[in-house]
Amino acid sequence: MAGKTKANLFLENLQKRAYLSIGRLPKQNIDFNSNIFYEILEKILKSKAPIIKKPEELENLRAGLIELMKSELENIELPTKYENPITYILISKLAKRIEESAEDLSIPIPSRPIIGTLPTGRVNAMAIAVPSSDEFIIVFESELFNFALLLSKALTMSIPFKGTQEKKLTFSYDIAEVTKKIDANPEILNRFRQVLFAYLLEGRPSAAPPYILEEPYMNMAGILIDSMELFVMGHEYGHIINNHFLDKKTITSSLGNENVNEIILDWKQEFEADAIGTKLMIHAMQKNGMDLSMSYWGADFFFSCHEIIERSISILHTGKEENIIIDSHPPVHLRRQNLRDILTSSLPEDVSRGLIKFVITTEQILEILWEKTRPLIHKFYEENKQLAPIWQK
Repeated sequence: MAGKTKANLFLENLQKRAYLSIGRLPKQNIDFNSNIFYEILEKILKSKAPIIKKPEELENLRAGLIELMKSELENIELPTKYENPITYILISKLAKRIEESAEDLSIPIPSRPIIGTLPTGRVNAMAIAVPSSDEFIIVFESELFNFALLLSKALTMSIPFKGTQEKKLTFSYDIAEVTKKIDANPEILNRFRQVLFAYLLEGRPSAAPPYILEEPYMNMAGILIDSMELFVMGHEYGHIINNHFLDKKTITSSLGNENVNEIILDWKQEFEADAIGTKLMIHAMQKNGMDLSMSYWGADFFFSCHEIIERSISILHTGKEENIIIDSHPPVHLRRQNLRDILTSSLPEDVSRGLIKFVITTEQILEILWEKTRPLIHKFYEENKQLAPIWQK
């Protein structure tokens, strides 16, 4: 990219050192076999499928789209030479949608920082002050979106499809029926374990085998991951909107072999960012025609993603699940409850009751998958299985 700023150069150096510290050369090429690449491709194809009747026409469209996407990816201007182009397109589009929501809602955004990815070992994002500068960068864990994408598939596969009523798809959220389906379909649990183990032991959930869901689950997973990604981006914009980064209270954190000045915020600020991020996320989702429950779905799902990794790492480090690793953010169960309380107090009772029941059910589904997987995580601990370098503290 032309005219690199101090923030760009700082991020580039961080990426190089962070990847080298975990034994992988930084990416300088485009991975056209990644889960996210094919997920974007299938979403486009899905939107065209109703007007294309012949299978050969769909295959011709797929081939044409692959070439078009490759051309776009190869020509995108990246913030650094080590940024993953596919992931960067994703986060750029998320940032644009959040900014459009803010504009629609007359919420001013005072600044727009450099945004990128790093192998941070946190299922989250972090803000880092650029040395000798007033700038800061926001970095997302490099595999966060892949992890959430694959986990969303396992979750939606668990929900029994009941058919179509009055032109609407219907699903059962009865936990007894969900459990029955999981027990009867080993692939569901297997897919959940594949992505979790790939992230824990290899540091790359994308190492899990890619697959395309059948409908209607592909559509459900697409809605869920869209909502979750918007919430994660909206949370970071929530900090910017509230000027939380102005004071730049920092602590020294280690990323790879590099010490950085991580901007630390208090719990009140984190809760505020969650609230604004949720507002921006819901608006963006509802612009695409989603109802309130489906729009909010991803925020609650993000907390489960975070919690599953925290629990797993705790067991693999100490043998005890309750020894949850907590960073500068409040524990996820408090963040989850805070948002549910906000929704309960701000919505009509019948609306909030249905929404909360919906997200609690999806939390329970992931809990079922976790409970069936936990014994294997304990076994890994007993066998002294080594976590991927990204998780080594």
